Amino acid sequence: MRILFVIPEFPPHAGGGILKYYDLLASSLVAAGAHVSILVASPFSEFPDYRTRDGVDVAFVTLREVDHHAAMLPHLAAAPGFRRYLAAGLAAAERVARLADVVDVIETTDFGLLFAPLVAMADRPPVVVKLHGSLGQISEHEPVEPRGALDAALARVTEATLLPHADALVACSPKNAAEWEARLSTPVGFLPAPLRVAEPIEPTPTIYSGLVAARVQAWKGPEILCEAFATLGAQAPEDMRIAWAGRDTATAPDGGSMSAWLARTYPGIWGERIVPVGQQPHAAIAALQASVRYVVVPSHWDTFNYTLAEAM
Repeated sequence: MRILFVIPEFPPHAGGGILKYYDLLASSLVAAGAHVSILVASPFSEFPDYRTRDGVDVAFVTLREVDHHAAMLPHLAAAPGFRRYLAAGLAAAERVARLADVVDVIETTDFGLLFAPLVAMADRPPVVVKLHGSLGQISEHEPVEPRGALDAALARVTEATLLPHADALVACSPKNAAEWEARLSTPVGFLPAPLRVAEPIEPTPTIYSGLVAARVQAWKGPEILCEAFATLGAQAPEDMRIAWAGRDTATAPDGGSMSAWLARTYPGIWGERIVPVGQQPHAAIAALQASVRYVVVPSHWDTFNYTLAEAM
């Protein structure tokens, strides 16, 4: 079978659940005898094309292509984020049109609206949409600035309108599958996410008793963990220090840095008891997971959390 993944991130992007999922899935499918190729379309970044050690060709839509399609959507100027995501999807669909005769099936994601131009194509292979967490879903679980409200609304309308036209919808957790079935009144399958069991890692001494591996983002729960420390107060052991490994995001209630907002709102907790250590390479995260006494996943919403499975 000839499979084309049209996805928003893949190495050398720095990290993320979608990247992890397709890195594992691509190599597993190749090992099973499939021919896999990957097209990465991001509204904000590009990288040189390359071939993986498994023989998978990885191509990247260029920002020039995205700019070209964004310029063709002047009517969406009031929703610049939505316009940019849709332009990346249109650029990807333009490339897919040239590949339609050489692939048997396309898999794409709900995140980033890449599915929208693909399912709308008149002559295309079957399209499977894997539901990893959409822009519309995310907008319901983190603060949306007034200037982003239209982007979020348009994303939700696009998802509700076009996702039912995919040839199959599949989620990585039963709960997310059930949520989408209720949203769309359309059957949604469940397929467990792939995971490669790592070789054992020798623990090393660390000043941290616990670890969170996630972006410093509203729905990833940093405020929940800070509130937990505030509730414990003096009952928290003196050596209870949790490393938070992940990049900062602009998801604070004021629309700015989440990490900076947490430091102002929870002095003595964020930065001292919960220590942001920034984005770390996978090997460093694995070493921390093996060395701390516990791992915390404080997300108040997730579709499938790879860091939990990896820690286990």
